[in-house]
Amino acid sequence: MVSKNKKKQSSASSSSTLSTTQSSSSSNNSSSNNNSSNNNSNSKNNNSKNSNITKKNKENKENEFIEFTLTITNNLLNFENEFNLLQNTLQNNLENNLQNNLQNTLQKIENLLQKVNKFFLQSLNLNNESILLQFLILLQKLNLLKMENLFNFKNLNEKKFNLIFNEILKYHQLLQNNLQNNLQKNNFLNELKLQWNEIFTKMEFYKNKLLEKEYENEIVKKCHKKNICVLYKNENEGKIVVTKINTLQNEILFMESPIVSQIIPILEINPKYKKIHTCHNCMKTIFDKVTVKEFPFLENLFVTIEDYNNLQQKKEEKLVYKICLECDNCNEVFCSKKCLQNAMKDYHILICTKNKCDKICDNTLQQVDNTLQQQSQQHPIELLEKMCQLQKRGTPLMIAKMLSIILMKSVTNFLSHFLKDLQNGVFLQHTENLQNTLQNSLQFGFHEFSRFIQSEMSHDHDTLAIELIKESFVKSIFVNEENCNEISLQFLQQVAKNCNATIPIDNTLSQNSEFIKILLKMINIICDIVNYRSLNGLILRNCTTIHPITEIHEIKNHILQQEILKNLHKPLDSTLQKNTQIIDNNCDNNCDNNCNNHCNNHCDNWNEEFLQNCKEFNELSLQGMGAFTIHNCINHSCIPNIVTMSNQLNHNICVKTLQNLKEGDELFISYVDENLPYLERKEKLLEQYLFECHCNKCLQKL
Repeated sequence: MVSKNKKKQSSASSSSTLSTTQSSSSSNNSSSNNNSSNNNSNSKNNNSKNSNITKKNKENKENEFIEFTLTITNNLLNFENEFNLLQNTLQNNLENNLQNNLQNTLQKIENLLQKVNKFFLQSLNLNNESILLQFLILLQKLNLLKMENLFNFKNLNEKKFNLIFNEILKYHQLLQNNLQNNLQKNNFLNELKLQWNEIFTKMEFYKNKLLEKEYENEIVKKCHKKNICVLYKNENEGKIVVTKINTLQNEILFMESPIVSQIIPILEINPKYKKIHTCHNCMKTIFDKVTVKEFPFLENLFVTIEDYNNLQQKKEEKLVYKICLECDNCNEVFCSKKCLQNAMKDYHILICTKNKCDKICDNTLQQVDNTLQQQSQQHPIELLEKMCQLQKRGTPLMIAKMLSIILMKSVTNFLSHFLKDLQNGVFLQHTENLQNTLQNSLQFGFHEFSRFIQSEMSHDHDTLAIELIKESFVKSIFVNEENCNEISLQFLQQVAKNCNATIPIDNTLSQNSEFIKILLKMINIICDIVNYRSLNGLILRNCTTIHPITEIHEIKNHILQQEILKNLHKPLDSTLQKNTQIIDNNCDNNCDNNCNNHCNNHCDNWNEEFLQNCKEFNELSLQGMGAFTIHNCINHSCIPNIVTMSNQLNHNICVKTLQNLKEGDELFISYVDENLPYLERKEKLLEQYLFECHCNKCLQKL
């Protein structure tokens, strides 16, 4: 019974437990369902809240965007008003010649330009083409207003003027690129296009005005008379030169000195090349003992300065030996201290043959001539000179000088930006605008040659020529050309002189790794084959032949003239006989040209025609070529109204009128012999200068 009861109890207990479990389970399920229902309800509420928040945020952002757009638009309108006020202020300053106010106006324009630029950058986020273009137009208008103010500001020095002008041009180009890209995308904003075209036209006008101003300064610097000016005519004809005064026929209109000149190293043209002394800078013949020895007909006319001072009488019948100045490191000579200094400042320090090179592209040299390989220990410039002689070409040496000028100007300009840092010993420690300064300096270096008409023209072994020039630069600038880890003190001292500043020349500068990188980068950029070929084209299309006269040509003393005529030919050869007969129509045909009386009779007829036709006199100076800034702007005509003469003691040229000219008349020279037949002239002009002439003579095919 007990056991049964226990079983019953156990069963009841089990049943109770099961019931409780089921009840608990049911309760849990119910609870779980309730929780799930609550969670779903909460989730819906949360989603609804999130949706409301998102919607509200979107609305807020839209409102902010609208508000931002309104702010930008309102600022744009305000800026337009400020611009109009500044424009009126500038006009008032100009009308009343208020120069002192122009500086203040210039600063106000700059301040407004910066403010507008700041909002312009913010407006990029709007993706609104209309507002973007309006900002760009306004920025261009402000830039143009700055340009107008600049051109009328007479108290500004040239350096500051050019600096501001270049900043304006750069910003103009930046805006131009941005604006044109947007105008191309949007075809509906015709009004903005018209505004842009008007601004562009005005900006081009000021660029041409600066060009004229620049040439005006060149005329003052390089020409001895201010009788001419350079103007920009139009896109087709470009620059022209006009006379500023009325002139008569056969008057000297102006003289000009070249940017650079070079004697032609070809013996067929210059038989006395390297035999007589001529100034490496100005091509003047230096009549020292070396030179006079080459001309026996002059020897008994020259005495030393000591002997000349000891002469008691007839001093006017003797000439004094000149003393030439030599470069300290090479055999090049100069006629004066000024020429030596100018050469060192501009180019000579980079092409001075002071160092012997250990190695130089032997395999490539063999392509030029086998003899060069045996002389490969020579300096690169000496090898370049030999290459010129073998190829009968003078341009590579001229290009070497040009590239030297470009590099010296670029380095000098670069260092001039850091004078304070150099003096304070913190040179190139802050390199934020380093690349921009480098680019500006290179642009400055190339600028003088960029104004010439250029087209790439190659020649045999031009890649070798540029490598020789580059090697010469590296040898001249660095102490050790192999590792280039130290800059030559001599080079640094010359650059310091060019900067007209006191720069501490020490190891801090000479071993400055950043500066060394800059120099190597400059050398690599400048000594590029494209630049070499462009300068080669410049020389062939723009340079002028130079053949200076000498002091002997200018002798006025009749006794000296007679002595030279006596010494020239004993007996006189047929050339002189012909010349003397030409210059004296009264000459007796039966006259014995071998007698001394003949020279006595003809000494009064020492004239230009005789001097030009006499072979010995032509060899007294060496022929060369020069790049002339102003002369290069003169256009061609087969009916020229001026002629270029090389009748100076140095590389300067002289321009003389061929007819009467009125103020404002354009000047014309003939690039070819105008007496040639029409077809020959046409062929030569097309071949060398790449154009056809349409003057009256050519139109009539005369």
